Amino acid sequence: MSERQDEQLDHRIILRMFDSTYIKVDIAGLYPDELTDVIAFRLKPKVTEPLRPIATIIEGGAGDFKQLLTTRNEDEEDDENLLPREWSLWRTIDPVELLKGRVEEGSPEFACHYANNVFVFTSEENMNDFQRDPKRCLVNPPQMPPDFRLLMLGPKGAGVHTQAKMLEEEYGWRVVDYLEVVQTKLREIIAQPEKLPNNVIAPANDEMTPEEINKLEDLNRRCDINLSAEELQDIKDAKPFPAWKFLPWIIEYLGYRLE
Repeated sequence: MSERQDEQLDHRIILRMFDSTYIKVDIAGLYPDELTDVIAFRLKPKVTEPLRPIATIIEGGAGDFKQLLTTRNEDEEDDENLLPREWSLWRTIDPVELLKGRVEEGSPEFACHYANNVFVFTSEENMNDFQRDPKRCLVNPPQMPPDFRLLMLGPKGAGVHTQAKMLEEEYGWRVVDYLEVVQTKLREIIAQPEKLPNNVIAPANDEMTPEEINKLEDLNRRCDINLSAEELQDIKDAKPFPAWKFLPWIIEYLGYRLE
């Protein structure tokens, strides 16, 4: 392996150790015994430092999120051996709230650093809760709650569809294109030769005769989540129409039975 390859390998190793403390020693001119003594001395823990990382409140918070990476407490200002802070995997989301299944952005006013990672919280109570037992919140990597709902808006060309597709692939969420669902449903209704019955008919039961079941199934096939004739005419005439009246179509599109 060439010297250049050695340097690249060392660099990659250091990058992987960034979240942990590592020792850098200049070995030029040192004999093996001297190098051993230097490393043994450097490995000796400081009696004033904890043996394991602890969550430390960033005193006074900060004016914005960016300042949290550089703000130092009074007892840290003269310590040149501290590694630079960086955002955790949770970024600006409160890890305590996420543990409860809620996605809430924290505030720079309530912040801690733990193992050189910065965490922010929605309240002082959550900050103190995290400081007492940070590992409880960090046992598993951050996961989005399965029932989380996200509304994405933006002008044409802003990349909303692209971002929605990426979120769908990352978290398994189902993407609902409101405009596409409404337009598709309207085209289907307008193309009907006659207006179909509204609402979903109740399912068949064991007390029904075969004739009654066949009749009910025929109604179910012909039934639709529809609009009134007046509402359809207003849409055809391009009159203002409240968007909330299309919500049953979204629910139907998601596969929920409406009765």
